[in-house]
Amino acid sequence: MYHRLDVDGNNAVTFSNACEVSQGSGYYVNTNPSITLSGGLPKVSWIGYDRVVTYLQNALFRGKTGSTTWGSVYTYGTSGNNAVSVSLDKVGPSGYFLSYGDDCGDIRYVKSTSPSTVRYADNTGSYVQVKGGPDFNNSFIESFHNESLPFYFSSSSTVSVLGKTNTETISGRGLNITKGGLGLSFNLKDVRLDGSQVDFNEESDSAKAQRNFIETRAFSVGDNSELTYSYSYFTSDSAKVLKSLKDGEVVNYSLDLVDATSKEVLKNLASVSYSNKDVNKKRPEYYKLLLKGIGNRTVKLRISSDVSLTDASGVVSTIAKIYSNGSSLKKNSFIEVNYSDVKPVVEYGLSQNYPNPFNPSTVINYQIPKASKVTLKIYDMLGKEVTTLVNEYKEQGRYSVEFNASRLPSGTYIYEIRTNDFVKSGKMLLLK
Repeated sequence: MYHRLDVDGNNAVTFSNACEVSQGSGYYVNTNPSITLSGGLPKVSWIGYDRVVTYLQNALFRGKTGSTTWGSVYTYGTSGNNAVSVSLDKVGPSGYFLSYGDDCGDIRYVKSTSPSTVRYADNTGSYVQVKGGPDFNNSFIESFHNESLPFYFSSSSTVSVLGKTNTETISGRGLNITKGGLGLSFNLKDVRLDGSQVDFNEESDSAKAQRNFIETRAFSVGDNSELTYSYSYFTSDSAKVLKSLKDGEVVNYSLDLVDATSKEVLKNLASVSYSNKDVNKKRPEYYKLLLKGIGNRTVKLRISSDVSLTDASGVVSTIAKIYSNGSSLKKNSFIEVNYSDVKPVVEYGLSQNYPNPFNPSTVINYQIPKASKVTLKIYDMLGKEVTTLVNEYKEQGRYSVEFNASRLPSGTYIYEIRTNDFVKSGKMLLLK
């Protein structure tokens, strides 16, 4: 899906270079667009789906945030059903609202004043058309009914009246990697601790994309805690992914439970690798992590990606914000996972930093099989020490540390770990 229509303050229409608005959406088919102009900037909604996997049909939204920048892709779901239509219109000089209908006839809507809150409309139908006005008191949703003769239209109450009722909104995040024909996505949603929803950290889109990972907010757990969540991963086009990746090239995703204080990786919950020999897809499934044995600590869930390509130029990492209303988690549908099943660390290890190349931050993972003094330092190519990331006693376990090079020039740097008789180093490339 592309955008190239410009409208100036005098309503004069001109054309600019095309922009692929749907880039990073994670969907192979992006269709049925609805476009409006709000606050002098374009807003676009559309239907996205996989051409083979039909359960991933959702409504999507993206708005321009500046003359050359676009915001996050918002994905609006239906808790098990498929979005069939979506409509978008402006409200007043700088507002907007969108509505979408699903294949069961339920209609949902979202307002610009609260884009992370999904509400039900008071009319039904799969095919919707919104009508924006000078304010939400004069905006409403129309739906077309073609289930049987005679066909007819129905209208909702005004959006301001609809806004007085609400159902719980389920949130999630997706980490999308694109480059040419390469389009990969990993989604995590409906994270709950003992039944209460766990939110995600809110950071600038650019900061999250540069780091190539997303985290939930920190939350406290104990031995009796239960963590439930859902995740899925898929490609926009399996054939293109297989063709795009060369021998030896790989894109990895990982979902981990991390100690919020020490950054230790407590448990890997999911790992997936894409190569020209293996392209995976996984529909959403729901998990219950029993935390007996974890003790009292503060933790986070983290999605991370590691892109290892011969030519990493042109790789785009985007964050998808995922929302639906009405939990799709059923008590009898969980796959139970035990925290106590964590495999102990039996050998030393230092992983390749991710992302690499990076700007300005990257993450380095390491593991130690027994408690010991650990140093992790950064050097330039002349052997001069740049900074020390770790210089302390660490317990047995897996750890992650972030390196911020915002004050350093572009170039190749060396990171080296020393602990007991284990010494290992790696190279990383800073590109500004």
